[in-house]
Amino acid sequence: MMTIAAAGLVILIGIVSFAAAESLQEIFAKGGALDVRTIVRLAVQSSQSDQFYYKVVFLCVAICWVFSIIDAYLVGKKEEGNAGE
Repeated sequence: MMTIAAAGLVILIGIVSFAAAESLQEIFAKGGALDVRTIVRLAVQSSQSDQFYYKVVFLCVAICWVFSIIDAYLVGKKEEGNAGE
């Protein structure tokens, strides 16, 4: 599970990074300057992608996260029960 979540996060970060890099190259090609507003705008635009696989990867990461929470809870309960013996 952890491998799936880590791979999903790497994919998400890669997608956002490449989109932001392309936008930065456009800004520099036009001779524009970077400020905080521009950086925030680029980050928001690149993370609001309508690509299908972006949504699928995000869903997989979220599902793995929920399963890991449930698993940690069950392991904790089991350890708590074993400590009382």
